[in-house]
Amino acid sequence: MQVLHEFDFLDDQTYHNLEAAYRFLRRVEHGIQAIHDQQTQKLPSDPECQHNLAITLGFDGWDAFLQQLNTHRKNVHIPFDRMVTERQNGYQYQCRC
Repeated sequence: MQVLHEFDFLDDQTYHNLEAAYRFLRRVEHGIQAIHDQQTQKLPSDPECQHNLAITLGFDGWDAFLQQLNTHRKNVHIPFDRMVTERQNGYQYQCRC
């Protein structure tokens, strides 16, 4: 991501949003794995496990966690969609070398 930012493929805000999303999603992944004591990235469906995960990650509850998760999902989805669209439309990067 840093290289994409350095070459102006990502503006400052997008870069910081993606960086924050990455850190958040890694924390979520580690929280899920700690609760289940196994390698997995699947969010729990059991309400008790949902609550435990949310509390483990410092949220008041599952709804607060989901709100933050969905914000990060949106912040990842928007630039990804833009990059895919630009690629489909034949965007060409011009090297400033």
